Amino acid sequence: EISACLVGSEMCIRDSTNIVDYDFARNAYLLTDPDFDNPGNIILFYSGQSINGTWENGITWNREHIWPKSLSGGLYSTVTGSTKNAGTDLHQLRPALTSINSSRNNKPFGPTTDNLYFEPKDDIKGDVARIIFYMNIRYNMDIEKLGVAKSVEMLILWHNQDPVDYYEIYRNEQIQQIQGNYNPFIDNPWSVSYTHLRAH
Repeated sequence: EISACLVGSEMCIRDSTNIVDYDFARNAYLLTDPDFDNPGNIILFYSGQSINGTWENGITWNREHIWPKSLSGGLYSTVTGSTKNAGTDLHQLRPALTSINSSRNNKPFGPTTDNLYFEPKDDIKGDVARIIFYMNIRYNMDIEKLGVAKSVEMLILWHNQDPVDYYEIYRNEQIQQIQGNYNPFIDNPWSVSYTHLRAH
């Protein structure tokens, strides 16, 4: 089982982590999720839209917990401005259209969007999977028991079908500079095959 660090790697995910507070996160996206072609804009996660990155109190875009608060098993049921915990970990907080965030609500990720599941676009399915894998290992959160996704097997499939791209690598490096740790499933995608992902 690979829990704290990947074998032969210094990219620990449990140690030396400076989790930022929730207020900081709303201003971090200009660094972590920028639109390279439009300075001052950020790329929204689910829709892929470019939008002004200035925080506007969540009117158009807000901070999406890829692993919803209500499915955290009480680890971060409440997140406020000064909170520093798994709910403010930049690896799992992504900017998203407020309307999409609301429609997803706390639905588990699944193979379709309906009353039970939320299906992200194909080109970010791997991103979603790698974020969930990170949260699973970093905070010992059970993927299936807590109901964040239909199955670990589906997420592994998403991980394989949508490989790591440059934007993910860039974001991972920016968060490392801010927070002090990497998502190793981005830096070493092969590690998914060697990691005991908690599902039961």
